[in-house]
Amino acid sequence: MSLRLRPCPLLATGLLAALAACATPRPAPAPVAVSQGHFRGSVLTGPLGGVEVEEGEAQGLILRLSRREELVPEGDPLAASVDLVVLDGGDLPLRSRAQLSRGVRRAATAPATTAERWADEWTGVALAGATTVWWVEPLPDVEDAPRVSWERFAVELSRSAGGSARIELALTFTGDVVPPTEPPFPGEEPLPAPAPERRTERLVLAEAFTEGEAEYFFLPAPSPKAPGGGYVLEVRLAPGPDEDPAVAAALEAARARLMVATDVAEEPRGDEDGFGFGSKRALETLAVAGRGRTALLYLTRGTGASLTEQVGLLVDDPVLADGLDVLQERLANEGVAVDDVEALGWFLEESTLLWITARMLDPECEVPVELSSLLMRHAGELARYPDMVREVVTASASLDGLRERIEAENRIFLEDGDPAARVRAFDWLRGHGVELGDYDPLAPRIERREALARLEEAWEESEADR
Repeated sequence: MSLRLRPCPLLATGLLAALAACATPRPAPAPVAVSQGHFRGSVLTGPLGGVEVEEGEAQGLILRLSRREELVPEGDPLAASVDLVVLDGGDLPLRSRAQLSRGVRRAATAPATTAERWADEWTGVALAGATTVWWVEPLPDVEDAPRVSWERFAVELSRSAGGSARIELALTFTGDVVPPTEPPFPGEEPLPAPAPERRTERLVLAEAFTEGEAEYFFLPAPSPKAPGGGYVLEVRLAPGPDEDPAVAAALEAARARLMVATDVAEEPRGDEDGFGFGSKRALETLAVAGRGRTALLYLTRGTGASLTEQVGLLVDDPVLADGLDVLQERLANEGVAVDDVEALGWFLEESTLLWITARMLDPECEVPVELSSLLMRHAGELARYPDMVREVVTASASLDGLRERIEAENRIFLEDGDPAARVRAFDWLRGHGVELGDYDPLAPRIERREALARLEEAWEESEADR
């Protein structure tokens, strides 16, 4: 008697699925070392000390990194969306462009499908008052190692303080940079090549997640077997810790690391939280050598102190140090409510204006062109009279009040007997969105007066409607 096996459809289906799974290539684990860390402070300020974080302040994040055979040139150059480049090494703390991130691109959509050598992902959180960092470093002696100008890069994410849901994002690159050299004059021997400088460049994005829930970055990393290849970095928003167990675990790990590293458990906070806590620490950091500039820029973000921010970006170290001394003296004498965004913004802007005008009124004090130009940009024709600027500042009680007074003063200059003064006031007002009708600063006097009369009537009606 022969035995015949009955076919088992279920078993056959399972075997086929298993064979298909075995035949489908899966990306291998990433041949890179990825580590996660946390520090109190923002992506702009860098580490400022300890922090205590509440669960409600966390935004879930997913970081995905993959290696592609070819990088399709999608998106825009990263430099187009960078707000600030902060250098941890080199001769200047701030620059307008970076060297280590050349060729990096940013996009709001997923990359085109290309061959993927490996991929991996990690879960984390963005915290108010603290920053989560992922460091990525290609492992040495791996097969077909990438050739890049940086040795490692990092993704830094924090959440804006003060209850805002805005995510702050920075990419940081570390490597050796050869400083540029001037070409020799004709007949002179070329200078020897300078030694490479160890540098860390932190590229702070102006806005993050403005067009969706994911950001994509393309990092060129050619290798012998993939000359057009590179890394695709995806940063995606994830559900909060109450909805995603992985995010909840990442939050607990972050809090534990912050507490262990900085003794937060023993540091009383009182009623300070969110924006106030970060601002207090930044104000304390103003006096720390080499950290005053970034602390000042941290304070200006979101407070409306635009003049102070531009001063922090443009003036050189000795001049900025003088301004920071004045600011700290006012802090010691008057103080400021660090948890009040509007009050802090007004305090910064008022201090900056009083400092600039004091330098301009001091005949023995040199006024850098950056300061006078910034004052002209913010005060228009009024900036030519620093004593009047001081009067306007002392008569104001808020940023909005100051701006209204500066606008009113520039309107008065439309009646000035000097044509150049009228033109400058006209250009400033028009550039700040003030309706000027058919007024022409170079028209005959009678026409100007008639146009101004119509403008005054329109302005009064506009103010009455507010």
